Amino acid sequence: MKKNVIMVIVALVGLSDGIARADEYFRVERLGYLNVSYCNEIEVVGDIAYTLTSNDGLRTIDIAEPERTEILDTFDVNERFGSLSVYGDFAYVICDHVDLYIFDVSDPRNIRQIATYDIEPPISEVYIYNHYAFLNINRNRFSILDVSDPEDLVEVFRSDSLGNIRHIEIVDDFAYVAIGNPGLLIFNVENPEETELIGSCGEDWSIGDVFICENFAYLSDYSHFLRIVDVSNPEDPSLVSSYETQDQCRQVEVHDNHAYVGVSDHGLRILNITDPEDIFEVAYYESGRDIRDIYVDDRFIICVDRYCRIYSFDPNTHTIYLTENQLDFGNVRPNQHEEMAVTLFNRSREEQVVENFFTFTDFYDCGFEGEIIFQPMEERDLVVTFNPDAGGIYDDRLIIECAEPDGEIIVELDGCCSVINEVSSIDVQDYNYDLKMKDEFVFVAGTEGICVVDISDPEQPNHVETVVVGVHGMGWNMGSYELALNDWYAFTPIAYIDCLGELYSGGLNIVAIDDPPNAQLVEYIDICEDLRGVAANDRYAFANSENSKLIFDTRRGRVVGEIGLLGSTAADEENVFISNRGVNVIDISNPEEPEVIAWLEMESSSKLIRDGDYLYINSDGLRIVDISNPEEPEEIGSCPLPRRIYDMVVQDDFLIIADWNHIVTVDISDRENPEVIDIYGISATQVGVYNQHIFCTSNYIDLVVLDISDIINRENNDDGDRELTIRMDQDWNMISININPDEELWANDQGPDVELMMEQLRINEDNHHIMLVKDEDGLFYLPAFDFNNIPHWDLTQGYLVKVDEEVEVVWTGEQISADTDIAIEEGWNYIAYFPTYELDASVPDYYALEPIIDHVEIAKDGDGNFMLPAFDFSNMPPWRETQGYQVRVDEDVVLNYPEEQEEVRGVGCPNLTANTPPP
Repeated sequence: MKKNVIMVIVALVGLSDGIARADEYFRVERLGYLNVSYCNEIEVVGDIAYTLTSNDGLRTIDIAEPERTEILDTFDVNERFGSLSVYGDFAYVICDHVDLYIFDVSDPRNIRQIATYDIEPPISEVYIYNHYAFLNINRNRFSILDVSDPEDLVEVFRSDSLGNIRHIEIVDDFAYVAIGNPGLLIFNVENPEETELIGSCGEDWSIGDVFICENFAYLSDYSHFLRIVDVSNPEDPSLVSSYETQDQCRQVEVHDNHAYVGVSDHGLRILNITDPEDIFEVAYYESGRDIRDIYVDDRFIICVDRYCRIYSFDPNTHTIYLTENQLDFGNVRPNQHEEMAVTLFNRSREEQVVENFFTFTDFYDCGFEGEIIFQPMEERDLVVTFNPDAGGIYDDRLIIECAEPDGEIIVELDGCCSVINEVSSIDVQDYNYDLKMKDEFVFVAGTEGICVVDISDPEQPNHVETVVVGVHGMGWNMGSYELALNDWYAFTPIAYIDCLGELYSGGLNIVAIDDPPNAQLVEYIDICEDLRGVAANDRYAFANSENSKLIFDTRRGRVVGEIGLLGSTAADEENVFISNRGVNVIDISNPEEPEVIAWLEMESSSKLIRDGDYLYINSDGLRIVDISNPEEPEEIGSCPLPRRIYDMVVQDDFLIIADWNHIVTVDISDRENPEVIDIYGISATQVGVYNQHIFCTSNYIDLVVLDISDIINRENNDDGDRELTIRMDQDWNMISININPDEELWANDQGPDVELMMEQLRINEDNHHIMLVKDEDGLFYLPAFDFNNIPHWDLTQGYLVKVDEEVEVVWTGEQISADTDIAIEEGWNYIAYFPTYELDASVPDYYALEPIIDHVEIAKDGDGNFMLPAFDFSNMPPWRETQGYQVRVDEDVVLNYPEEQEEVRGVGCPNLTANTPPP
C-alpha cells in the first residue's frame, strides 16, 4: 500500500541516453488502462485491481486481460477517500482523515460496506497485517487496531510522537516506518500489544517511501537519493549505497532486481539493483508529473500519477534496442523542418538485420532505404525529419522491421505545426489556476492570491502586485481558484488545498482593480460554504454553490437571487448563459426571480464564453450559437477539436483555445464554417489575448507570452498565404523574399529550387528573362547555358539578379516572422530583409542594423547606397521588403530585425482611463 496522494498512471516510453549499461536495456509496451481518473490509491490482488479515486470512490476492476479491463463495481460514499488497504476479503478505507470504512470485497462485483468507525485524531494511512490495522495518526505517530472482528475494532497499541510519518511497511513481524526526519525506524510487531522500537537508520534523511525486499530496505529520500539499507539484522540496519536522483525521490517499488523509482517532476526511473553497491539506471519515463504510486509484478507495470495505464516489459526479449520509443518534435513552422535522432543498438552478440523503415505519412522521413546489418554491440543513429506544411497536429509511427525475435519495433512520432512564437514568460506564483485580462494587465489566480502583471510590453511582462486573498499555514494552502472581472472589481472564491490535494473553497472575495497596479482586497463575503465557479457582469456576480448558482448584487452586498442550474457561465446585462446539457438562457432583468427563457439542448456541454451576439461552447468539439435573439438561440456552426476545451477567448476573427496540451487557433471569420488553422504545443489550461499576443498558463507552466501576429496580420489568400510581388529593373537587382514559397517550388527540404523560383520568367524553351542569378558564395544560375550550381534558395540570403528588361515576379507563401534569425558570417554577406515594414538606416542610429551595428563595417543596397558606421555616414534610404542587402561584419553575428519604429507606426489609440465605479 502506498501513501494517500492524488495520482495519475502513465506510460514508460524512453531509455536514458548515456546512462544505461549496454547489456541491460528495457523494452516497454502498452497493454491497456484502468478506467479511473484522479486515482488516490491502487492495490492489486490476483486479477483484481482496487482503486480509490476522488471522482469515483472505491472501484474493483478485472485486469485478467490488461488490453480489455472491466469495471466490476463502484462504491462512492460522497466523502474524500484517502487511503486503501486490502486484506483477505476486506478493503479498509480512510475517508476525510477521520472515518475508517470497512468493505466486504469477497465478491468484487458487489462491494458491501459493513462498518464505519470515527477515529480521532486525523488518519492519513491504513495498512493491514495479520488482522491488525496500522494507522498513521496525524502523520506523527501510529496506532494498531485489532480488526479480527470487523464489527468490533480494538486499539492495542499507540506509539509516541515519532516525527513526520510518510509510510508504513510491514514484513515478517517488523514494521518499517518512513519518517520525514529522522529517517527509517524499525519496530518489532510480532506481538502488536508489546510493539517496541528496535532499530533506526539515517537520522539526517527525509524518507518518503520504504519497500522491503529480502534483506534490504529501499528508501526514497526527498534529498534526491535512493538509499539501500541492509536490514538483515533489524536491530542494526546499515547503509549499503545511495543512488542520486535528479530531484526528490518520492516512490520506490522493487521487482526482479530492479527498483522502480518515482522522481518529482521527472517521472519514473528504472534502476538495476542486482549489485546493491553498484546501482545504475536502465530506463526512464519523463512524464512531467509526479508519479506517486507504482505497482509491478511478473505480468505488468502500473504507474499512477493521474490515470491508470498498464504496461509490460521483458528485458530479455529484444536484441535491437532504441534509445527512444517516442519522438516529440514540439512546434515547427510550416514548410520548415526539425530533426531528431534515436540510437539503434544491437545488444546481442550476433549479427542482426533491420530489414526496412517506413512511416505512414509524408510528413516524417527517416532517410533510410533497404536493410541495415548490425554487427554485435554496434549502434547507429537514426535521424527522423519532421516536415509539416500547414498548422495542425501530426501523429505518425516509424515502423522498423527486424528479423526475429524483434519483429516490428515502433517509434511514436508527435509534432505540431504552428506559426506562433514564444516571446517571454514570467513566474508569478507556485500554481496558476485562472487567468483574466483587463486592458494592459493580466490577472492570474493561484496559490498566492491574485497576481497582477503589466503586459504593456509583452516581451518584458512585469509582476506589479499580488493581492493576498488567503491564509497560508497549518497544513492548508489557501489562494484564489477562479476569477471573474468587470470594469471595477475582480471576484474570486478562496481556495483551500489540503495536504492530500483535495480542493475546498470558501466565500467570495471582492478586489478593486480600477487601478490594477494598486489592486486591493475590499471585501470578503461568506455567502456559502462550498463556493466554486464565478462569473460577473457590471452589476452582479454569479457564483456556483453546491446545488445552485447564486446571484450576488455588488451594490447591495448580498445574494438577491438563485438559479437552479450549475455550469460554465457567461453573462450580459440582461441575461445569463449557462452550459448545462446545452445552452440555458436565464433572464435576470429581475434578479430576485430569474427566469429560464430558452434552452438549446446538446448531449453534453462544458466550457462556454460569450462574445457579442455569439456563444462558443465545448460540446463534442466547438459549437457556435447565435444569441442575437436570446429567446431563440440557434446553433450556426461547429468544428472538431483535438481535445476538450479548458479556456478560450476571441481575438478579431479568431478563437484562441487552451486544451491542456495545445493552443488551438480557430478561424471564425465565417461562423457557420469555423476552421482550425494553427495548433501550438504547450501545457496551457488558461488563455487571454492582448495586442496580438497570447497569455497562457496552467498548474504546470509559468505565465507564457506567445506572439500570434503572423496569424492576426497575415494577408490571406484562399490557402491562407501571402502574395509577394517583386519588380526588377533591367540589368542588376539585389532582391530577397520574406515568405516561405509554396511547396511545389521546393526541390528538397533545404529550401526552394532556384530554377523553379525563376521559371515564371521563362519566355520559351530557349529564352529566359533571367540572364544571371548569383549568391554570396559566387555560385550562379545561367539559363542561357542551362547551368546552375546554386544548391537551393536560402531564405535568409539576398541574391543578385540580372534581367534583360523590366519584369515582375510573384510568389505565394507564408509570411516569415520579422525577427527570424539571420546568421551572418565574418566578411561579406548577402542578406534578406524579413519585415513587412520599413526600417530607418540613417545616422546616428542605423536602426535597421541596430542589434549588430557594433560589428558592421559597411552595408550596401542594390543601388549603390551605403553606410559606414565608423565614419558616421549613411546615404541609405529606409530598408524595405523585396530588397536584399550586402553587409560586411568583423565577426560572426546573428541578426534579428528590430520592431517597427514608433514614429512610423501611424496614429495609435490613446490610453483609456478606467470608468468610475457605479454608486
